[in-house]
Amino acid sequence: MNYKFIIVLLCSLLISSVKSSWGDIDKRFKECLYICNESICENDPPKLSLPLRLTFWSCEAECKYHCMFKNVEERQNNNERIVQYYGKWPFYRFLGMQEPASVLFSFFNLCMHYIGLKRLNSATPKKYYLRNIYTLNSLVGIYSWIASMIFHTRDNKVTEKMDYFGASASIICNCFVTIIRVFNIRSKKIISVIFSILFLYYIGHISYLTFWFFDYSYNIAACTFFGIIEYSLWLYWAYKNKNRPYVKDIVMTVLLTFGAMMFELFDFSPLFFITDAHSLWHLCTAIIGNICYNFYIADVHWETRKEKDINKTE
Repeated sequence: MNYKFIIVLLCSLLISSVKSSWGDIDKRFKECLYICNESICENDPPKLSLPLRLTFWSCEAECKYHCMFKNVEERQNNNERIVQYYGKWPFYRFLGMQEPASVLFSFFNLCMHYIGLKRLNSATPKKYYLRNIYTLNSLVGIYSWIASMIFHTRDNKVTEKMDYFGASASIICNCFVTIIRVFNIRSKKIISVIFSILFLYYIGHISYLTFWFFDYSYNIAACTFFGIIEYSLWLYWAYKNKNRPYVKDIVMTVLLTFGAMMFELFDFSPLFFITDAHSLWHLCTAIIGNICYNFYIADVHWETRKEKDINKTE
């Protein structure tokens, strides 16, 4: 089960519609930024601390950060609302990380996939037809959350592509898993054909976004398409197999995902400039992902037990 297509959809909507934010067009912010760049960066730029250098902060970025919080303080003193800067809320950084809460919660998701992979491999017989597919899916998930951690540590064009391409890979790989499991496809030839089609599409997808045009609208459409297929197929499977006691886990995964999506739809300024709706969404997905792994493991147990019973009767 995948929930990252919702992240991509909502973030793409935000980024594609916001070229600048109220904060970075504020006259006070622009004046502060101009003075900082002119008087400090162009004359005698200071040596940044090791954490800032390791996370690729520059003097210009330092000016943006300090002018942002100077503007925030001015707004608070004047009872003005807190606004975004360059499409992002103001966060207190930690060891060079722009959004430390999102980094931490992305790490929780990474750990969830790693632990889930170990649990799943322990529960899945080596000859079970989904073992390698589940392993691939977990590894792609781990990569996607590493990319998310890097992106939320420092947002630039490279890390943005890493995050989006990792999310796209996770979405498509989850759709692949869903198709194979829902239709119980065991033919290696058919599995290879489906994998090849989706893999070639993914290569074309990231190639278009990299070498032609980073089209957020197209990215929305593509991720939404695969996400809808996946959720629809799992709900169809749940209805057809409602007699299985663990079906509730996959239904709960779908419902909780849409419930947690409210954090993305109803965005709010960060609490204490540390955590915002998006970071809380990441926290929720770590919990939801664990429920999904519980489903995978219960399904493996059910299917392998059923195969053993069939073999006994034969």
